Amino acid sequence: MKTRIAHFTTLHPPFDSRIFMKECVSLAKEGYEVFLVVPHTESLDKQGVHVVALPTTTSRLKKLFITAWQGFFAILKLNVSVVHMHDPELIRFAPLFWLLGKKVVFDSHEHVSKQIESKPLGPMFVRKTAGLIYKWIEKFYMLFCARVISVTPEIARALSKNKSAVVRNYPILSLPQIQLSNQQGAITQFIYCGGLTEIRGIYECIEAIAEVDNASLTLVGAWDFEAYRQKCMSSKGWAKVNEVGHVPAADVYGYYAQSHVGLAILYPEKNYLESLPIKAFEYLACGLPVIMSNFPYWEKTFVEGCSFVTPSNPNEMVAAMKRMQSESLRLEMGRKGNVWVKENCSWENEASTLVQLYKEITK
Repeated sequence: MKTRIAHFTTLHPPFDSRIFMKECVSLAKEGYEVFLVVPHTESLDKQGVHVVALPTTTSRLKKLFITAWQGFFAILKLNVSVVHMHDPELIRFAPLFWLLGKKVVFDSHEHVSKQIESKPLGPMFVRKTAGLIYKWIEKFYMLFCARVISVTPEIARALSKNKSAVVRNYPILSLPQIQLSNQQGAITQFIYCGGLTEIRGIYECIEAIAEVDNASLTLVGAWDFEAYRQKCMSSKGWAKVNEVGHVPAADVYGYYAQSHVGLAILYPEKNYLESLPIKAFEYLACGLPVIMSNFPYWEKTFVEGCSFVTPSNPNEMVAAMKRMQSESLRLEMGRKGNVWVKENCSWENEASTLVQLYKEITK
């Protein structure tokens, strides 16, 4: 009889890259009966995963107080052995699932306590206090978890010394959608993919592209705030922007293949300083060189295919973009970065870590 497991999220889209495409599908291939409990328009089976639909809503409060409880009761009906939760708001259910005899896995995609400090929640002392309170609440609920997963060793160690495991968010290199950019064309096409927020340096990228002749910028992702979008639209570089909007995770590779250079110029917020931006790995997997923030952790990690700039220095950003207008440089950096990713940064290797973790907690 197959071991039944449920992945649970109310904040992520139903076919999220990490949750569905990587973790759920990989576990289903290993013979587990996998349920994904998530807000969606309909329940369905896809790639061996049973998607259990919860009511959809755009209200964060409804997700917190209504949808989360709907998901909790939906999971009880599934008779699963393991519950794998992906949102910090859901960790409060860990004691209840534990009391019901289920193994609980908490998957922390971010360093949440540090992330809170970067939120627009008022003065810094308020944010620091809120982050500290969350950290201790998180520590308490982790007592009821069998394992705590995160995406970097640094976050994993901060979360738990004896229950943590690292499952990095590397790209699925076997995806048929992954194609190498041919790096040809008279217009140098830069691309940013991800959340379109202030601390991800979108405005700075748009300002910089205005100073680069024969260049364009493609933005793939959703805006968090319309006011910030309006600010970006007021930039003189907006005329060179191709605004795509949100696209399914598997479809972003088509945009990478049509581009020349990837961008990941994030602000030096605490939550980002020791992160591993999945989009940078995806750019490199498609043969794109990357212009990134010059965080020491990133400079140490991304050893091939990347150029580093100070996010607050527009001259550095413009100069780096102009250097990338050399086709021969792009081809050389893209090739080296692509080889490095293939040899060191594949989801296929990380999947084995996840599967071994499940074998340990279900034996």
